[in-house]
Amino acid sequence: MNRISNYIAFYFLFWVIVSCNSHLNGVSQGVNYALKKSGNNCNELEKVLLYYQNDSLRYEAACFLIENMVGHFSNQGSATDFYKQKLRMRLKPFSRDFLDSLWKETSVRYSDEDFVKSYDLEVIESSYLIEDIDRAFQVWEAAPWYKEVSFEMFCRYILPYRVSDEQLVEHWRDSLIQDYAGCIRGVTDMKQAFALLARAVDKELRSASSKCPYLLDVLTMRDARFSRCEQRCIVTGNVMRALGIPIAYDCVERWANYSTNGHSWIVLMGTDGKTYTLYEGDSIPRPATWIDSSFFKPLALPDSNYSYRVDSLKRAAKVYRQNYFREEDRDYSVMDVSAEYGLTDSVVIQVNSTAEYAELCTFKTGEDWETIVRSKIRKGNCVFRNLGASIVYLPVVVKKDKTEVLDAPFILREGGAVKKLIPSKQKRTMRLNRKYILLTNWTNRWYELIGGHFEASNDSDFRNADLLHTICDFPVYCNEVKLQTTKSYRYVRYVSSKVSKSALAELTFFCNEKEIKGRAMGEGLSPPSQKRAFDHDLMSIADPQQKDYWVGLDLEQPCRLDKLVYYPRNDDNFIVTGEVYELFYCDKGDWHSLGIMTAESGELVYENVPGNALYLLKNRTKGKEERIFTYENDRQVWW
Repeated sequence: MNRISNYIAFYFLFWVIVSCNSHLNGVSQGVNYALKKSGNNCNELEKVLLYYQNDSLRYEAACFLIENMVGHFSNQGSATDFYKQKLRMRLKPFSRDFLDSLWKETSVRYSDEDFVKSYDLEVIESSYLIEDIDRAFQVWEAAPWYKEVSFEMFCRYILPYRVSDEQLVEHWRDSLIQDYAGCIRGVTDMKQAFALLARAVDKELRSASSKCPYLLDVLTMRDARFSRCEQRCIVTGNVMRALGIPIAYDCVERWANYSTNGHSWIVLMGTDGKTYTLYEGDSIPRPATWIDSSFFKPLALPDSNYSYRVDSLKRAAKVYRQNYFREEDRDYSVMDVSAEYGLTDSVVIQVNSTAEYAELCTFKTGEDWETIVRSKIRKGNCVFRNLGASIVYLPVVVKKDKTEVLDAPFILREGGAVKKLIPSKQKRTMRLNRKYILLTNWTNRWYELIGGHFEASNDSDFRNADLLHTICDFPVYCNEVKLQTTKSYRYVRYVSSKVSKSALAELTFFCNEKEIKGRAMGEGLSPPSQKRAFDHDLMSIADPQQKDYWVGLDLEQPCRLDKLVYYPRNDDNFIVTGEVYELFYCDKGDWHSLGIMTAESGELVYENVPGNALYLLKNRTKGKEERIFTYENDRQVWW
């Protein structure tokens, strides 16, 4: 029996080899390579080529898909199978709580070890590709802009069956056409159709993801309705392609001065060769010139003597396009499109190394230096082009898995000027109040507190209330207000301005410098949320459900007030009394400690610090949001 089984196995392998070489004379070297890489699935791919052998245009499209299929994959496993099965059994729409609880149940049942990379070449079926190719041609040829979109553009930006590394699903084009074709019925302008579809998808998908970390198939992600930006791009991009609109997927892998994440978005590939994107507030896409979602528009800016430096811009070192197809001399399916978004500065690095490539690193929040771009070394120099400015870079080479720093970290200014950050022997004193960049997304919320006020009364309905304090100036992290009251009060509260829904993190009232406790009360926010204003936890928020809310305390007996302290909602990256910190400075990529210190107030004071260096402050008690900074004019400047 074993001998018979061996003969059968040998015959099957021989048949596969013969099959995968019987039709290769008429295909390109790239298709030939893909067929050989497909292993036992070669026969399925050859069926597609045979099916279209008498249709030259569709045959060429099939060759394009197969040749560029190399390297494309999705994550598959028992966990996502279980998760999606449970979703199919549940009536839509799904709530965020349901999705989170379902993934919690899933992750208890299955571990990450259950997941494997499933490569398209090895698993994709001929029926899937044939249906997908036919549907793509149908929508392209029926589109009002058909004559504007060349066959090459069709192959690159409409034909592909995936946007990123999402799981695949059958009949996705038909399903998305059924759901979204009505949004553009009668529209003959491709840019207008792009805008209408983008808005329709954006309206349906909420900007909050479930806890499932994997890229499911487009139909499941559409049904879930909760999405990260990458998931939104997959849904939006596939909707566009299903309706014959040529799109690409652009992304910042990670911001250079903020977070550990980046951003991604779908762009329209214009028939004029330009990239078009839909910026916030636009009704029609326009040529890409800057990165959307990189700017927090300030409602107002604090004056120059404000306690903290406030920034508005999330900076990008590079912008990449994740294509289905591969470009010559480029890594798999990734294309540098930084220049299209105004990132055009360059730098030349001198390299004294036998390495073939040099790399530029940026600092990854909460971690360390990480490569963002590499370039070939020629005659002792390495040129890096189309970089983002106002960013700190570190030049390195990697030899035998060992990283060698080439020079000091440097700030790349607009126009290409470079400032090296080399620690000097001259010492200085530094006063530090944060460990992470402060962006206007936070100070915008604080600004909305202006006009809010605090009052006290001996009536629970505050009919006869006395004003204690009105917020007139831009709040800071910790706001202490001295009171000079002559009366005693049982009830105290904060009343928001009429236009504000901005939340407080903490509110405390004092009598004789001692905190007064009481029973939480309020209107416009839930009872649990009322209690969170007084729980001494800066990360639990008294989150209002409406504008014009109030939150306060029943002190149970009249007290004479002498102080109140309030904290706006914040990111918990300020210096917190009692927590332990450690300051470092960078010398050629290496971090050297300047000492561990327990905070005695909202400010740390370090003396004898080397000047002109790059610094990093770590909280040893908790948290990982930590950014590099310089110290200029007695203030932290974040990079």
